[in-house]
Amino acid sequence: MADVRVEPHFIHHPYLDSLNLVVNAEFCFLVCQVCKEGIDATSGRAHLVNKHPDILSSFDQGCFNGIMSQLRVATSLPAISGPRSEVYGLAVFDALACNFCTTVYTKQKNMREHHGVKHPDMPIPQNWRSCKAQ
Repeated sequence: MADVRVEPHFIHHPYLDSLNLVVNAEFCFLVCQVCKEGIDATSGRAHLVNKHPDILSSFDQGCFNGIMSQLRVATSLPAISGPRSEVYGLAVFDALACNFCTTVYTKQKNMREHHGVKHPDMPIPQNWRSCKAQ
């Protein structure tokens, strides 16, 4: 692990840096430094295919898998619930919080659908609480 550089918030590896990826040190998942998205170890190639095909030519699945194993990168994103401080490295969005549970959405349409399914006996609020989401 001589090539690995650990900072307070990120774990860097030269190969991952070449793909614009770092490891979130707190939760041990990948973060795309371009999109500010969280990515699990099994979705790294798919993220590059879908969002950054120009980088894909330098992608080596065997090397990538070895680094994922070496750094013990999570194979699924963590379930983080409730209000908490920001997860370092991820984009922050304006969002809406449900008035009746902990659900958060970035679009009113999704919140209305959620309300109709999960809280059909409750009156539809005129407004939902504003919050930030990642």
